[in-house]
Amino acid sequence: MALFKSFSALCAVLVLAGCADPKIVGLCPPYVAYSRQDQHMLLSELQAGKAAQVPQSQTYRFLRDYAKERTALQVICKGK
Repeated sequence: MALFKSFSALCAVLVLAGCADPKIVGLCPPYVAYSRQDQHMLLSELQAGKAAQVPQSQTYRFLRDYAKERTALQVICKGK
């Protein structure tokens, strides 16, 4: 009889556990869209710095890597 009560209690717990909705959290960070105007302003600023003889090799490297990361995230997160 004790075995039957234990089995019944276990079944009840399993049935109730199946009713709980799991909370699913997305792993993709929010995608920030930049307008064409924003992109042109950035390009103008970079070109102005280049014209003023300011070394920018690191700036371009960082921006290139950031662009690659954004592209990869778009693919992984399916453009969301």
